[in-house]
Amino acid sequence: KTLEFSRNPDWGNVVAAGLGAVNLGGALYLGRALTSPALASVQLSGVFGLVQAGYPLLLVYAILFNVIPLARYFYIEKKNTEIKQRNSARRKWLTYLEVGGGKIRRKLEAAKAYKKKMRRLSNEGTVYDTKKSFDSLAADKEQDAMARFDEKLDNNDISFQ
Repeated sequence: KTLEFSRNPDWGNVVAAGLGAVNLGGALYLGRALTSPALASVQLSGVFGLVQAGYPLLLVYAILFNVIPLARYFYIEKKNTEIKQRNSARRKWLTYLEVGGGKIRRKLEAAKAYKKKMRRLSNEGTVYDTKKSFDSLAADKEQDAMARFDEKLDNNDISFQ
């Protein structure tokens, strides 16, 4: 199954791309206006000062708004090409198997029979498990030994007096 770029209809993607282009164009125009010789050493106040101070963030946003979907598009196209090649190879082998792959069919049947003969190992009777570290196993063993020793002391009816 191939990957889809977006669930939007095609016109929605075109509108989003147009919005990104307008956003980037507006940010570049604003940057040119803010760096004009008339405003070179002027610090604007109020809302215009906020725009002047936040311009680098606005420019980064406008660039990323366009670059991220573009990079995602090329990545998805690459993955879809790989998926199509893999599916094509699978169809080719299926056709080969259906047409005249008697030897391969016998091997697959033998593998299926071998799978049925395999037995599963259960966790019962496990002597050693690698889920715990050696240190924690040693600590558990020592704690069990101490518990058994304490139990022997408590159950001992013979007193030394």
